[in-house]
Amino acid sequence: LLGLRVPDHLEGKANTTTLDGKRKGGGGGEQEEEREGNKEEPAAALLDVNRVDSESMNALFHAALAGHAPAVALLSEAGGDARCVSNSKLTALHAAALKGNVDTVKLLLELGLNPEAENDGGLTATIVAKLYKHSGTFALYRANCVR
Repeated sequence: LLGLRVPDHLEGKANTTTLDGKRKGGGGGEQEEEREGNKEEPAAALLDVNRVDSESMNALFHAALAGHAPAVALLSEAGGDARCVSNSKLTALHAAALKGNVDTVKLLLELGLNPEAENDGGLTATIVAKLYKHSGTFALYRANCVR
C-alpha cells in the first residue's frame, strides 16, 4: 500500500520498498523480493530525513506545516531535526501555529521547541497562533512560555 521510493543510485534500478521491508522491483515483474541486509531496519532509514528544500525546511517542518502530528512523530523518531529553521527564521512551531493543530503543537513542545523564538519579522509562534485565532494552540503556547 504505502511505499517509499529508494533513490536509483542506492539500488541501481527504480524500485519501491514498502514499510514491511518488501521490495517491488521496477524492472517489469510484480514479484516481491525480501530486502537484503538487516530485515529489522525500517524502510524510512533509507531516506535522508533532514534533507532541506530551497527554503531550508526539512520533512518534519513540512509535516508540522500540514498539521500532521503522526508524521512529525515518525520523522522525529527517524532522526528528523525538529529544530530546523527556515530561511526566514520560521520554526516548526511557527508552521504548526498556522494550522492550529493541537496534537502537533503538543508534540513539538514536548520535543523542546521554544514557543517564543522569533522569525525574521519578530513574530513568535505564540503570536502567530493568536493572530490566526487558534485558541487551543495559543493556550498551549502561553502555558509553555519561558517569560
